[in-house]
Amino acid sequence: MHTQLQIGAFMGRWPVEVRRLPGRVQKLEEIVGRNKKEWIVYDVAVRKLNETQKTLAKVEAAHASASNVVAAKKRRSDGSSFDGI
Repeated sequence: MHTQLQIGAFMGRWPVEVRRLPGRVQKLEEIVGRNKKEWIVYDVAVRKLNETQKTLAKVEAAHASASNVVAAKKRRSDGSSFDGI
């Protein structure tokens, strides 16, 4: 689903739990793929995978929102310096 390059670009200063999410998603996807015939293991792995994917999506959305706020503030500050000219 996600690669370390995509996620790693913005996770450098985040808590360890957040930085581990992409790896956890990958491991759970592998567990789900290996255990399709063992229903109990498969079911638990799918539940954990879905929960982890939702958490990762929330983190990515929060990052995108924060990035947009920073970019908007920068645009406002860059543009306002030319108003008086």
